[in-house]
Amino acid sequence: MTVRTLCLTSDTELWAVQPFCYFYQKYYPSADVLIAGFKPPAFPIPYPFLSLGDIRDYPYAKWSDGLAMALNSIPDDVVLLMLEDFWVTRTVDAEAIELLAQFMRENPVVTRCCVCTDRLYARNLSDVGTYGRLDIISNAYPVEYAMSFQPSLWRRTELLRYLIPNENPHEVEINGTRR
Repeated sequence: MTVRTLCLTSDTELWAVQPFCYFYQKYYPSADVLIAGFKPPAFPIPYPFLSLGDIRDYPYAKWSDGLAMALNSIPDDVVLLMLEDFWVTRTVDAEAIELLAQFMRENPVVTRCCVCTDRLYARNLSDVGTYGRLDIISNAYPVEYAMSFQPSLWRRTELLRYLIPNENPHEVEINGTRR
């Protein structure tokens, strides 16, 4: 089962979708990608685009509402969440992404697996073990930014459970971590 990448964008950052797509095709050509935003881009993109409506209905202070709408539009149990300005700059280990997704499916208590070095610099780091060829590490609570929107695999239903309406992205990260 291929992990879908959900790339979230907005009208003001729509320009960044073009380089996002370029780098994704170059470094992660096997990816199943859905771009979710508001106004479709005026330039061609190689992936489907999901319009979430008019951006005026989802101002900055309602960022969580747009993310929830995008997540509710897909059936995937595990999703790789990316923002349009996170550009991959080297070959993605697609097998590792699939292994992590399988690890999450087999371990329902795992809500998020960060796929960048973001968590390596958080405190309370511990080695959990291995899964296949991957080392699994964890941050014991309390830990800052557990809801960080750095590139991560998310259990979609759990992410939705921690989102509440009318929060901007910073509030989601800070308040969602507390939740």
